[in-house]
Amino acid sequence: MQQTETYKLNLIETSDPFSPQALNENTQKLEEVVSEKLGEMDQRVTVLEAHKFACGSFQTPSDNGPLVVELGFTPKAVFISRQRSDHPDCLILITQSETKNMYLRIVEGGFRHICNNGYTAYGGTYHFIAFA
Repeated sequence: MQQTETYKLNLIETSDPFSPQALNENTQKLEEVVSEKLGEMDQRVTVLEAHKFACGSFQTPSDNGPLVVELGFTPKAVFISRQRSDHPDCLILITQSETKNMYLRIVEGGFRHICNNGYTAYGGTYHFIAFA
């Protein structure tokens, strides 16, 4: 009986007597490798799931009223920008600790934007990147 080079799995030859022992050894070796790799992958997925981000754009309501952008998670920081012809590129950062800004605020599950203020005084399309 020969073995594979990398994992040393049993290679049953046609001249070998049939024995379930060689197959069982292969199965046990494979289970050990798969269990080890799945454990590592579970750890990686857990770490990746803890670091969320979202990006996209939103259109201000026609009445310039409040708009909550739902993200599916509560961000720690949000960058918001709007490109306008009279201002090259306006970039705004809001964080969870921002409490004075009543027009841009992180809320449970996303962030709230109210147009027609000193920060985002113009309606239109805004772009954002949110990080958790």
